[in-house]
Amino acid sequence: MVGAESSSKKDARTRILEAAACEFDESGFSGARVDAIARRAGVNKAMLYYHVGNKSDLYEAVVLSWMDLLFAELGRRVPESGDAEEKLAALAGTFDALVRENPHYPQILAREFSAGGRNLSRRVFERLASLFKMEGTILSEGVREGRLREVSPITLHLLLVVGTVMHHMARQLRERAAEAGVKGMPPLPASPAVVVADLLLNGLRPRPERPPRGKFQPPPRGPTRGAPAAHRTRIRKKEKPQ
Repeated sequence: MVGAESSSKKDARTRILEAAACEFDESGFSGARVDAIARRAGVNKAMLYYHVGNKSDLYEAVVLSWMDLLFAELGRRVPESGDAEEKLAALAGTFDALVRENPHYPQILAREFSAGGRNLSRRVFERLASLFKMEGTILSEGVREGRLREVSPITLHLLLVVGTVMHHMARQLRERAAEAGVKGMPPLPASPAVVVADLLLNGLRPRPERPPRGKFQPPPRGPTRGAPAAHRTRIRKKEKPQ
């Protein structure tokens, strides 16, 4: 009986979180209603409060459930050994998989970005800090290996996440444009994570050192080096012994 009761509670909580994700996606945090979430989940408000809590608790639980999935996928996909480039590519693939499996995530994430994280709890920020630390560790490995340039882990995170998530949002944009009869929208890559990771890694690779602008560079030695072809011919004629 205890096992069946525990399973029933888990099922109810899962249904509530799925319903909450739909409601927050469609209406945002401010517009979401606990009554609507309860109806979607097929439970009464008393059961909803019992399993999760108020609207802020629901929102936190939805975001944390995604972060739990993210960390679980990172543990499975990101290799412990291997170079930093492989790990960053695996990071991009993990974000892409999370968005594909959780279609409500992009819209909620976009709203939080625009709101400056106004509705995120301390626990969510703590998980984000852990994620930044992981990404920073990978970056540091790449810098030590001489394979990557040093940048802020937050910059890396934004490029990976926003680059991947916005591709999925752009897919919805293209679909609506097609419904409106608009043609000529460029196609999207089948695997945004691969494209984002490739562009990011090429941008992070160390660049060869260049002399500062404005610094005098001595001309190449030799009478013919760097001269136009016709001028080189005249020089050779002058140098030919009489």
